[in-house]
Amino acid sequence: MVLKHEKVFALPKWALILLIVLNLVVAGYAYTLGNIFAFVEADISDGFEFSVIDITAVVQILLIALTVDTAFRRTIINLNRINPEKRIPTIIVSAGSLIIYSLIGLGGFILLYDHELSGLLAASGGLGLGLGYVFRDRIADIVASVSLQVDGLAALGDYIVIFEGDERIPETYEVIQMEHRLITLKGTTYGLIKKFYNNKFLELDYINVTKQEPNRGFRRHLTISLGSHCDSEKVTEILNLAMECVISKNTFFRKWYLCGPTELEGGHVEYMVRYESDPSLEYPKDLTNRIVLNTIMRFLKAGAIDFTDIPSEAGAQLDLKNRLTAFASLGFLVVLNEEDLTHLAQHAHFVRTSVGEQLITKGQEAYSMYLLLEGRLEVKVPNAEGKSITVASIWPGDIVGEMSLLTGAPRSADVFSASSALMIEIEKDDIYPILERRPQLIQNISDVLAQRAAHNERVKSGADQDKSTSENSKNIAKKILKFFFNK
Repeated sequence: MVLKHEKVFALPKWALILLIVLNLVVAGYAYTLGNIFAFVEADISDGFEFSVIDITAVVQILLIALTVDTAFRRTIINLNRINPEKRIPTIIVSAGSLIIYSLIGLGGFILLYDHELSGLLAASGGLGLGLGYVFRDRIADIVASVSLQVDGLAALGDYIVIFEGDERIPETYEVIQMEHRLITLKGTTYGLIKKFYNNKFLELDYINVTKQEPNRGFRRHLTISLGSHCDSEKVTEILNLAMECVISKNTFFRKWYLCGPTELEGGHVEYMVRYESDPSLEYPKDLTNRIVLNTIMRFLKAGAIDFTDIPSEAGAQLDLKNRLTAFASLGFLVVLNEEDLTHLAQHAHFVRTSVGEQLITKGQEAYSMYLLLEGRLEVKVPNAEGKSITVASIWPGDIVGEMSLLTGAPRSADVFSASSALMIEIEKDDIYPILERRPQLIQNISDVLAQRAAHNERVKSGADQDKSTSENSKNIAKKILKFFFNK
């Protein structure tokens, strides 16, 4: 597809043929006046008295100029059609047309006025030098525009990263307009428009992301400051895991990322998270940074990383209650009060797994659930050939086995530890006293589970699930009553 600014204007083919015919007609007429080229015989230096041969000469010069320019432009159009990857920019075509008319006009001026070539060239050279000095900035911009387009430094639709200020802060822009003198950019973060003269743009410190390798994206980053008492190796491990999660759940993130500490200052460690986003999608930097930061904060919280300046006991030890309370908004835990969470913390326990260890077996009757704090789990099911394949990942802050804990349902898939992992395990006997003391929680828990199932179904099908949500909630409540109280 040829963009508007890349189109070369030219008269149609039939017009070129007509011009050639007119040239032949005028040349034939000039021949009857004494010479096939009327401008050789013409002389208009005597004043404003024009003879037939003079008028014919002027018309012939104009026709020749228009014909040569049209043939030139038609040739460029054909070349661009044959090799679209190396298109000749319109500014080159405009410059070519200017040269054609200038040379033919200069030749016509010499012939019609019968001036000597050397004197005319000297005069025109002096005039050109003066005009060149007066319009030097405009000429520099036009030359820069030619360089931008011919050398492929920038084109309409390209994404440009400009390093701005003394700190060389990278900002991303899209090229939205290119003119003979100006290039117009639109910021991808805030949509601000910036215009640069072409020669000034070439002086900027910039990278054309679109011209990079096919798999190269926008390189972006964010920094996180934590107290020096935090285990830097553990923090780096959590940051890497968070980026794995972000990339797996968002297709507009590329697979490249780099995380780690960069600076120690005033009792704090600065951690840098670098990543790439897809340049073909116009997601601003603040949006992608927010997605990354939200995931990182969830993972750091699950990993009991202390955000305070002074080390706290909760951050330094595996305090089960604090770590459980940090995720009280997850799953059915959202309906529990402080007393319920305290009871769970007193009876639940930590579970550690190593890489490749199987945590859950499909079809197994097990009455517990796991809240993943650190590491990653993989959910696997057999395919048509009976081979076990990974269908999902479980990340820090996720719950696995919730329905088995509440309804006694058999495990629906195998779950393996993809890395060393730390979890909180909550069993049936841990939750039983809470439901016995507060039976109204059964309906609340059922509603939460039914609403979550309806939401997932709505995302898949887009259908309204209000009626089925109510029915599903009643069915879940019946299963919980039967499982816990045999009712």
